[in-house]
Amino acid sequence: MIKNKVVIFGLGDNAELAKYYFDSDSNLDVVAFVVDKEYVTDELFCGLPVFDFDIAQQKYSPEEYFMFIAVGYTDMNSVREQKYHDAK
Repeated sequence: MIKNKVVIFGLGDNAELAKYYFDSDSNLDVVAFVVDKEYVTDELFCGLPVFDFDIAQQKYSPEEYFMFIAVGYTDMNSVREQKYHDAK
């Protein structure tokens, strides 16, 4: 079976949980994590590279990679909605 590649936006508990579920119960292959530049604090998260969102857009094109927005419920989902539109 061909695996699809996914990049996860976020570095918190939701992102870690999403990676776990993608790894254990899907045909999606998580390849990296991305966050806004000011939140990049380490090069790795859960053993995968972490990139600034702007750089990730160049490295992981929407035509070849899915993006999963793994942010919490801050501001009644407006952050998640904005990141969805940015990624699209």
